[in-house]
Order: sequence, then C-alpha cells, then structure tokens
Amino acid sequence: MRSPVGELLSAASRVLARPRNDAAVPYVGRGGYGGTAVSSATGDQTAALEATGANGTLFAIINQLSTSVAALDWHMHQTGKAQTVVCEVCEEPGVRYVAEHPSLAVWSKPNDFFTSMLYVETFQQHLDLVGEAWWVVAYLGNRPIELWPVRPDRMAPVRDPKKFISGYVYRAPDGQLIPLRLDEVVMLRTPAPWDPYRGAGAVQTLISQLYGAKYASEWNRRFFENSAIPGGVIEMPVHLSDPEWDEFQARWAESHRGVRNAHTVATLEHGAKWIDTKYTQKDMEFSELRRATREEIREAFAVHSQVLGLSENVNRANAEAGEYGWAKRLVVPRGERIKDALNGPYLKLFGAMGKGYEYAYTSPVPEDREADNAERTSKAQAYSILIAAGVDPDDAAQQAGLPPMRRAPAPRPQPAPAGPDRGGGDDSAAR
Repeated sequence: MRSPVGELLSAASRVLARPRNDAAVPYVGRGGYGGTAVSSATGDQTAALEATGANGTLFAIINQLSTSVAALDWHMHQTGKAQTVVCEVCEEPGVRYVAEHPSLAVWSKPNDFFTSMLYVETFQQHLDLVGEAWWVVAYLGNRPIELWPVRPDRMAPVRDPKKFISGYVYRAPDGQLIPLRLDEVVMLRTPAPWDPYRGAGAVQTLISQLYGAKYASEWNRRFFENSAIPGGVIEMPVHLSDPEWDEFQARWAESHRGVRNAHTVATLEHGAKWIDTKYTQKDMEFSELRRATREEIREAFAVHSQVLGLSENVNRANAEAGEYGWAKRLVVPRGERIKDALNGPYLKLFGAMGKGYEYAYTSPVPEDREADNAERTSKAQAYSILIAAGVDPDDAAQQAGLPPMRRAPAPRPQPAPAGPDRGGGDDSAAR
C-alpha cells in the first residue's frame, strides 16, 4: 500500500510537465520536492469554515458581505483605441458595452447547479472566512464551459522552485488526490504575509475567541440539561456496593436531571453530604464574554454595528454614512478583487477570444448628496474668485474643475418708449 505522502507526491509530479516562465527567485528549496511540494492548507481553515455555524455574529457578517458582493451588477466592455463610445450601462467613456461573449455566458451561468449569485456568494464566503477562494474550471475540448466553487481546505498549490506553481491538487472527501493543471484553477486570495502560496482570513485571527464563545454556549446548554446545577460532590461516609451505587445514581438522575426537575429538594441517605462546587452564570460573566467576542469579530471585519441590527445612537445621518462606508470600504474592495481575477486569469482561459475585453460592475456606492453639494459650492466659489481676478472664463472653469460653460448672449438694447418730447406729444407746442 502506498503511503499518503507518496500518493500526494505522485499526484504533484503529474502536474509538473506544463512549461511556464521561471520565477525570479525560488520560493522553495532546490533539493528535491520532498515534503515541500504541496503547500497544504492549515488545520484552522476547516475550523474557520465551520465557525459560521456556531456563532450568530460571524454568520450575520459573512452573510451580509457575501450577499452584498453577489448582488453586484456585472457586465463586459470591449476596449481598444477604436472604441470611442460611452458604455450604455456604466457610462464609462472609451469602451463599448458587450452583451454576448463566451466567458460572459459561463460567468452568468457557472454550471447547472449554481446560479451566478449563488456561485459568487459561495466563494465569497470562503474568501472572507479563510482568505482563499478557488474556482475549478471544466472544459469541453479547449473551451471553458463551467465554473465550480471548491472548499479552500481541500485545495493545495504544487510549489515549484523554478516556476513558483506547477499545478494544484484537490483532496476529495474520501481522500483521493486529484491533480489539476494551471488552466483548470483560478485562485483568489487575501495574501498571507507568512506564505506566498496561501491566503489569510479574518476568522483565522479569531479562532481562540470563537472557541471560547462556543464553549460558553455549550456550558450554558449543559447548565440546563443537568437540572440547572453545574456540579458538586456527594460525600458518602460509607462504602456502597455496586447495586446500591447504581440504584443511587438512577434515583438521583430521575429526581434532579433535566430542566423540569431544577431546584427540587434533594434527600441524601446513609449520612451523605452535598458539597457545592458550582460556578454560577454570574460568576462566568457570559454576557461580557459574548459582548467582547462580538466586538472583536466586528473589528476584524471593520464592520459598523448597524450592520448587525444594533440601533443604539443611530439616526438618519449616520445610518446613511454607514451605508456609504459599507459599500465603499467593504463591498468595492471585494468587487475589485473579483474583477482582477476575471480580467486576468479567467479571461486568459479563453485565449484570443478574451483579448480586448474586460469585466466591470456598476458601483454599489450610494450618492453622497451632502458631499456633492459641498463640492459643487466649493467649485462655484473658486470660479467666482478667478473671474473677479480677470481670468478668462474658460480657463477659470478648467482650474475650478468645472466643464466649459457657454456664456449667455448679451441682451439686445430695447427702443426708448415714445413721449411728448420725442414726437409723440401735442403738435401745438411746436407751433
């Protein structure tokens, strides 16, 4: 039987044949691949992926982020010096809106089981949780036809001392190792400072706090399951036989186990004495622990409290500011990372058909009316100052950041009204 390491190295060796440009410097040792060929995921990736099912605050943040990013409105541009029109969707100049393209068809319907929104939402969850998102590409001949999201803790780059990455290995749930070529995988990641091959997510910095919150919740559950008494010692002055001990345990459990038996009076026989060793819920300070964990999760994701439905000290002004900050500081950077992957490795999969095209999305940032009004007022004041100083109006508009403005035509002189001294009076005065 082959060892798991031997099987892993065998899978890695099958993806090394495709030629690629050499890396500028080696990121792994040259002395054979040994145990360094595959940059495996760390164990806390699996824990981070599962953490959303055990913490409501984390679930709310990840859900809000993934659904907001999945709701971005994507479209395609045709670029190049011949394109002088304005995109009819995003009004960007110098590009032409493209309604149909092979890559756009795949992106709009990744596969028969994932809609576009579900696909983006799935890999965005992975990206926010562990800092990695993996797209596995299915082909029909040489043409990409499907995209599949894959769990990061099942994927590993094959590190190469010359080519940086020679391929990838997917570990199936049954342990089977499947080699993948470079053109079968698109990887998005938040770079891990300690590993150029892997990503790092906010949840990996919170594992200890999340485990603490999980254990506190488990303690609470057991508190009620065990008749609302966490623990104690029954001191027996006499030795009980096995049948007597079994009978004592059964009677104690029947009388005191479970919430319905909470706080019932206990009667002890044979001179037994109860010694209390419990900690109360007040002693454990669960509310403070939960509040601290919630704040640490929010800080790790830089999320405003109103995203979680916390409405303390919220008015319309700071609510709108929160929506603006959410879109600009959280949704847009995530959209830019996806756009970078679409316009880079993804379009490259389509060969010549991908050249001269790029993906774009409609900005989710709401208009900041107050800032727009302040900017408009500032520009108008600068324009007035320049005009008063004798600057040409067109030059003044350019310096103030305003578009060229046509000057209104000078008003035509109006004829003077007729009167007695202008030939409109009595003739007798002349005579």
